Amino acid sequence: MPPGPEPGVPRKRRKVAESCKLCRAKKTRCDGLRPVCSPCVEKHAVCEYNDTTVAITAGSLSDIQERLRQLEQRTFVTPSHTPTIDHYATENSRERPFVEHQTTYFIQQITRSAGSTSAIISQAELYEPIETDFGSIVMPPRAVADGLVYCFETYVYPLFPALHMPSFHQRYDRLWEVNSQSSLQNLAAEVKFHAVLNIVFALGSLNNSSIEPHLKLRTADTFYQRVRKLMPLDALDFPSFEAVQCLILTTIYLTYTKYSYRCSNTLALATRTTLALGQLMRVDQTMDSQLNRELYRRAWHHCLLLERLVSALFGRTFILGLDKTIPFPQAIDDEYLTEHGNGQQPASIPSVIDALLASAKINEVLDGARTVDGESINIDFGLHELAETLQLNEKLDAIEQSLPHRLRHDLTRDIVTPRDQMFKMQAEAVMVRIFNVRLVLLRPYLLASARKSFSMPTSSPTLSSAEATLQRAVANLALQTSVSAINMLHENLASDYRVMSSTVVFLVISAATVIIAASLVPDIGVDIQPGDDYYCSMIAKAFQVLEGHQWQIDGARGAKSQLENFLETVKTAKEARNRC
Repeated sequence: MPPGPEPGVPRKRRKVAESCKLCRAKKTRCDGLRPVCSPCVEKHAVCEYNDTTVAITAGSLSDIQERLRQLEQRTFVTPSHTPTIDHYATENSRERPFVEHQTTYFIQQITRSAGSTSAIISQAELYEPIETDFGSIVMPPRAVADGLVYCFETYVYPLFPALHMPSFHQRYDRLWEVNSQSSLQNLAAEVKFHAVLNIVFALGSLNNSSIEPHLKLRTADTFYQRVRKLMPLDALDFPSFEAVQCLILTTIYLTYTKYSYRCSNTLALATRTTLALGQLMRVDQTMDSQLNRELYRRAWHHCLLLERLVSALFGRTFILGLDKTIPFPQAIDDEYLTEHGNGQQPASIPSVIDALLASAKINEVLDGARTVDGESINIDFGLHELAETLQLNEKLDAIEQSLPHRLRHDLTRDIVTPRDQMFKMQAEAVMVRIFNVRLVLLRPYLLASARKSFSMPTSSPTLSSAEATLQRAVANLALQTSVSAINMLHENLASDYRVMSSTVVFLVISAATVIIAASLVPDIGVDIQPGDDYYCSMIAKAFQVLEGHQWQIDGARGAKSQLENFLETVKTAKEARNRC
């Protein structure tokens, strides 16, 4: 037997050639075992080695970690009534879950009145603040990563052009260079870029046809959890385009998921960071370039667009005003923007940015809309409110008629190139936004009438001739919009370029609810009994759209369940009324 160490003499520690990323970042002892070291096994953590990277000194890593810990302990000052940063969410800042928006609130009110126990999505749990985890700077295999970036660029970027894709691709390609030192200035900048990259992966996963349907949300969530660990918490102290872009894309991603109650918090930080970035650009003249100006304008108008989208979906009052001092972005594609001089969009090439500009104009109409909440479905709307709503609807008509030919959904087009197909998808997405705003405008009046008819079927208020005429006009417009929206989205299910937006689910359930609720109002003449094939087929198509999107959007299945309960409640009420 070989002799053991002498008593009292400490055993010499075995020298490890290379520690894993997580142990190196956390400064914990690593035994270097591969493929997974012992500390990572105990922590159930992802263990990654990177022998080819340039080592970071313990002193610099310690300084960065200490700075980030100090940043995490700060409280960001936000405007009155603006939710705080997502990582410091409190009980008061939690939002309603994904499917509890305006229309499902109405559904719950109706089904509860009928004594039904409709399924309500439970409030998602709170989560604790997470320290920046440098072990999350990992990459999937190159082929997988390329596929996810392609899906993002093909299906998400045309609808939300928040990134400058040439710069993104340049930095992305640099990650795969073997034995080359990253040109990023410091680890903090690398963390921000990897946060952007992982939210791109998450959004790409939702649109990747090569991922099994039942794995889409799970795969996307894996990348999102990395984003949470890499989220730039120093965004306000050191505002950057990467921080703004990451926060904007994260807000978009959250609208698809069970974490939608975090939307307002993340969007609030995105807005404040964008404003801070604007102040920095005014002070630092080196940032004054066409590229930076256009990215800043895009960022601000994305914040406005998302603020109105989130507020409309969840029935909240708008916080951000329409700041006319920040111009709309120019219709210039990424490849023509320059850091020196002023690039121009070729006259023969339509710009991808036109869809963002059209959406910004559409959402301006929302400022005059009334939302459906616990009060609005029980009040009487007078002649003034009805006329005002029809005027806003005319503004939507004018915007729709002024759209460029490539963004007109109602026109036939030849699909020859992928760019033609992209414009077709943009046209459908713009139309989805028009339908959504139009229903936000018109739906409250019809749902209020349905609620009164449901609660007091034998009594109806005496209306003037003008009021009765306007009410019928609003009801007919709401029905026409609902039918058109359901038909378009049902056709889109068969398209390779499916419009994948959380607004789709909200729009479908809103449209179907309008049709079902209209059957409660005798003057409208909508029948949803099996003998009426027209409106029954519309409702059947709505369910098919929800089923088609349930693998990509959390809450689609719950929305379908609530819609089924509402449909059965209304049918039961109508049968009871007919027996009287």
